[in-house]
Amino acid sequence: MLVDATGEWLLLATGAARRALVPTASLLAVSGLDPHVAPAAGVVESRIGLGHALRALARDRAAVRVDAVGAVWRGRVERVGADHVDLSVGEEVRGGVPVAVPFTALRVVSTL
Repeated sequence: MLVDATGEWLLLATGAARRALVPTASLLAVSGLDPHVAPAAGVVESRIGLGHALRALARDRAAVRVDAVGAVWRGRVERVGADHVDLSVGEEVRGGVPVAVPFTALRVVSTL
């Protein structure tokens, strides 16, 4: 179920407490749309980019699954740059293996 959306991402509810952040750049198609178009985003909404949504996950220290082109990781979002996200992944997440993933490679970031 669609929870929120901007020009750069969609937030989907995938369960009672689970969410999936999907960059719009990774979409191939969308089905089941209502025939009515939503009004244009306001000034504030148009500025809320993918980095903003990822920083909220970092702030909350949420455990995430990151599906990217050719790879899947489980861990936590540590930092968010202008064009990439830094993850801490591995058995021991705190101090785990650092992985930098470019926004262009992201397909879905799901909370666990």
